[in-house]
Amino acid sequence: MKERDRKEETEKQYKLVLEADPNDAGTHFNYGNFLSEIGRMKEAEIQYKLGLEIDPKDVAAHSNYGLLLYEMGRMKEAEKQYKLALKIDPKNVAVHTNYGLLLEDLGRLEEAEKQYKLALKIDPNNVATHTNYGLFLSKVGRMKEAEIQYKLALKIDKNDPLTHYNYGLLLSKMNRMEEAEAQYKLALKTDLKIAAISCDYGNFLQRMGREKEAEKQYKLALNTDPSYAAAHNNYGVLLERMGHKVKAEKQYKLALEANPKYAAAHYNYGNILNEMERFEEAEKQYRLSLENDPNNAAAHYNYGLLLHKMNRMEEAEEQYELALEADPNDIDIHWNYGVLLEELGRKEEAAMQYLLALEASSDNV
Repeated sequence: MKERDRKEETEKQYKLVLEADPNDAGTHFNYGNFLSEIGRMKEAEIQYKLGLEIDPKDVAAHSNYGLLLYEMGRMKEAEKQYKLALKIDPKNVAVHTNYGLLLEDLGRLEEAEKQYKLALKIDPNNVATHTNYGLFLSKVGRMKEAEIQYKLALKIDKNDPLTHYNYGLLLSKMNRMEEAEAQYKLALKTDLKIAAISCDYGNFLQRMGREKEAEKQYKLALNTDPSYAAAHNNYGVLLERMGHKVKAEKQYKLALEANPKYAAAHYNYGNILNEMERFEEAEKQYRLSLENDPNNAAAHYNYGLLLHKMNRMEEAEEQYELALEADPNDIDIHWNYGVLLEELGRKEEAAMQYLLALEASSDNV
């Protein structure tokens, strides 16, 4: 039976059960989980609500509904569901962990850390919580503490691929490259079917200049998940570096088919179109990139360079200024803004930009 047919049959069975007994809370919850998994979020929400009207004390339902709302970006509503779940079951480790992730995204870092610690106090052997707490500590720059959490997770389960993967990312940040690579390899050895692991190992290999090995990892990632936008984008960057511009363009297009709002892919595609002197198309990509990531200094700068090249001086100046708002210490932006101002005859302003470029350069020595 094909995957689509299986899904249709599964949904048919849920509907038949609910026709026979519309007050079966468990079936509403399971149907909601199914709909969430296949991306039908609004319909999933309806099922969770119906189930919770019948059984308002189901912890898993509150937790899963909270997770759905979190994925939909409705953070305050998600928080309400997590709090309801914890009121019913204060020792639920998964809810504490997911609530920690939500608080982290809201920038409420002390509260987030408290949730991770509560979860580990309840269950010191929970691998997922150790790993998520490690991720949190890495993000806030507490690298040594993050490493401790990953080691604790691996002591409990030495074969957990996500822990090996995230530990590899941490070690890479700490510039311990041989150890990082060992963790990536262990992650892939334990589970070859996680596209993100192959993709990020490809990124690691690309940074190390091992292009053929990186290409192999991107292909593995895309074989696992042909719609994985990040793998298409990063493979495009690699192909561009290898001088294969036409193949790179194809990968950027595939990345944007998978995720039309992927700012980095629009930016990279804009750069290659610019190099190929397809200026109008490049401009479109830079605009799309900035629509989705308006504070990207590099996108403002390269769009400014393009406009400068096209002799659209006022528009170029605006982009250089926006780039400097996002990154006031970038040497190249100051220098090229100075060039533009000099061409416009505004020599004093140009001299100031050149001076700022030189100051930024001396700061980076």
